[in-house]
Amino acid sequence: MNLKHAAIRLVALALVLQAAAFVRGQQPASADEQALQVLLANYAKSVDELDLNLAGQIWSHAPEVVFIHPRGTEVGFAQVMDNFYTKTMGTLSRAE
Repeated sequence: MNLKHAAIRLVALALVLQAAAFVRGQQPASADEQALQVLLANYAKSVDELDLNLAGQIWSHAPEVVFIHPRGTEVGFAQVMDNFYTKTMGTLSRAE
């Protein structure tokens, strides 16, 4: 991902987090909400930087994991890594 796409992703994530804060009524985030915010930020970083090590830490390795994205559906951790991160996102980042 280039810097422009990374910046757009971070702005979108910030907007989602701000909307969640508004819906909560400006109450402090619970521990679960904070954990989800960290997970979302790490997911975005793993995609933006094609960080397979980080992806391996945040994705479940259970065989029943399903990930649906614009170019298809992946079943299982191996397919997510190979088809989404390596082939889809890797191809997009090389095309820029």
